[in-house]
Parts: sequence; structure tokens; C-alpha cells
Amino acid sequence: MLFLTTFSYKIQTKKGHGAYGVVSQAIYQGDMVAWKQLEAEELENEKSGNLKKEFYHQQMMNHDNIVKVRGWTRYENSDNKAVYGIVMEHMEL
Repeated sequence: MLFLTTFSYKIQTKKGHGAYGVVSQAIYQGDMVAWKQLEAEELENEKSGNLKKEFYHQQMMNHDNIVKVRGWTRYENSDNKAVYGIVMEHMEL
């Protein structure tokens, strides 16, 4: 999976949250994207295996009805905690 080392973005709106983190609408390289953000602590618990499988399988799929993964990110938040993210194409509902 592509690691976006120079991931510069502009958050537009928080779209929702789930078991693993928050999904926001953002602008990346001029395109609207969905950015799923997860604190590192979430990756260390028993559910992390499912999440890693989701990363892997989603990046391998290539179908018009499946959201495409553009890459992943890692940064430190204001509390100095590691945060990981998946950058995906944005879909209107």
C-alpha cells in the first residue's frame, strides 16, 4: 500500500465515526477524499487483525462498486499520540 509521506490535506467535514475511528471528508491533491483516522492504541487491541485485513483487501480490489484506497498516513496528534489513516476516494451518498 502506498505510504503518503507528504500527505497534505484540508479537512472539510467530519462524516462519521465507527468502531475504529473517525471518517472525515478532506481535500488531497485537489481531489475530494475520505480519510479514516485511527489512533495507534486501536491498532494494538484484539480488533487490529480485522483492521489490517481491511487495509490489505481493500487496496487489492479493483471494481467500480468498491471504494478505492489511495494510500495510508501516520502522524502525531496534539496529544503526541500516533494516528494512522486510510485515504480513500470520496463517494457521495
